[in-house]
Amino acid sequence: MTVATPAWVINYPSAYFSILPFSDDYRENATFANVVTINWLSNHTGSVGIIYMDFAGMDMSPNYTGKEIYETAGMKLVDSVIKQNWK
Repeated sequence: MTVATPAWVINYPSAYFSILPFSDDYRENATFANVVTINWLSNHTGSVGIIYMDFAGMDMSPNYTGKEIYETAGMKLVDSVIKQNWK
């Protein structure tokens, strides 16, 4: 990949760590994966293309019962991607 021949890059920091995928498992993963991705972006130079992420635009997300709130950092990650791709 060069300036003369750019390439689109799609990154996907989504996952779950249980036998069956439930939305709360994605929420729990987002509390880690989104923060790790934000930290990586802060030390990365150049654009990063498209990043598919869980809970984009949501820094806080309640679980199914509403009794627990996950800090998913989704809006912070969206802002970081936009800022990084703008450079």
